[in-house]
Amino acid sequence: MATPLTLNQTRRAVQRYAAELVKDIQDAMRQNDKSLNLYKEISYKVEEIDNTFQTIIIAPKEVYYASEGRRAGRFPPREPILKWIKQRRFQFRDKKGRFMSYEAMSFIIQRRIGQHGTNPRRHAHFLSRFQIKNEFKQELIKHYREDVILNIKEAFFASQGL
Repeated sequence: MATPLTLNQTRRAVQRYAAELVKDIQDAMRQNDKSLNLYKEISYKVEEIDNTFQTIIIAPKEVYYASEGRRAGRFPPREPILKWIKQRRFQFRDKKGRFMSYEAMSFIIQRRIGQHGTNPRRHAHFLSRFQIKNEFKQELIKHYREDVILNIKEAFFASQGL
């Protein structure tokens, strides 16, 4: 039975790339939507299964809806809208000139989005469709090669009893 490879350098390279990818996504969101602090909630996780690495971008649903827009017909959840209103700290006035509560405002915005939808902003469209940069491919190949050579040397020395 073959022993599994130890791919420490490759793992570190994939983690660096995932961190860089998340930073690029956050920068794009920060530049396009200064009022939304959704970019702070984006993170990543790298998993290794049978010497295969999988990078998972973790983001709330609101990131997708802010980027791709939302069709009319379904009401969005109220909690993210309420959170956004409280972050922005603004209030509508009613017909008598009184300030409305945050809950009432979130209901109005929720109903408006449900009836009319939202336009896409396309600032995070590469969350699911990104291309691997050529420099990363070369770095990954180099680190993988070094890991494999290290594993071969360790297996050889172990078989020789050294």
